[in-house]
Amino acid sequence: MLYKFLFGCVLLSLGLSCAEAQVVHFPDPHFKEALIRKKIDTNNDGEIQLSEAKKVTILYLEDTPFSSMEGLKSFSNLEEFGTYKNRIRQVDLQGMISLKRLYLVGSDIESLNIKGCTNLEHLSMTGNRLTDIDISAFKKLTELSLDYNQLTKMEINNYPELKVINLSENTISDLKISGCPKLESLRIRKNRITGNLHLTEFPQLTIFEADHNLLSSADIRGLKKLTTFSCLYCNITTLNLSGTESLVDLIW
Repeated sequence: MLYKFLFGCVLLSLGLSCAEAQVVHFPDPHFKEALIRKKIDTNNDGEIQLSEAKKVTILYLEDTPFSSMEGLKSFSNLEEFGTYKNRIRQVDLQGMISLKRLYLVGSDIESLNIKGCTNLEHLSMTGNRLTDIDISAFKKLTELSLDYNQLTKMEINNYPELKVINLSENTISDLKISGCPKLESLRIRKNRITGNLHLTEFPQLTIFEADHNLLSSADIRGLKKLTTFSCLYCNITTLNLSGTESLVDLIW
């Protein structure tokens, strides 16, 4: 019995050692190099073990010419990740449930898979090539920045914590926003939005910028916290300012 017990302990120890020594595979050497420069390779063996990856909760990678981030899913405890000016076209972060803040800025991203990332609070995809994005599952969002993309439509419904929306510099003609009671800032400059915008359901709104659209009216009556309203080069001819007691910057 003692022999069996000792043999079991040896097997367990070997199993733990193998798990500790498991090396994460990164097909793109530029991506691996960027990670190595961040001192994630704590034992300085030129590789990143799974155990090392799991210790990382915040990671930012500066301007580096990588085109694939395959291997990033091994950073299973990552809560905040950001990178900019890369050569990425497709991003797959499906199942990274710990992720709360994601900033992928100024690249060539055309598709984004973030299924299962239900704890996302901040999502910034500024300056990419997205033509479509589904954010319906991310009800914890507080900030959403999708400006400087190629979106043609956007529907944002029932986000109880959402405070900031940036959609400027797209080609959006179909925009629907509702159920965002905490919304404070809405920027939709340089799109193709037509018709009327009813903003009265956003009582916390302080900033609204919609220059260079085809809007015919905007209802801002009673928005006591609104400080900035800008609709330059739109089709708005009349504007009711009743109740906008904090309005300082008015351009239309």
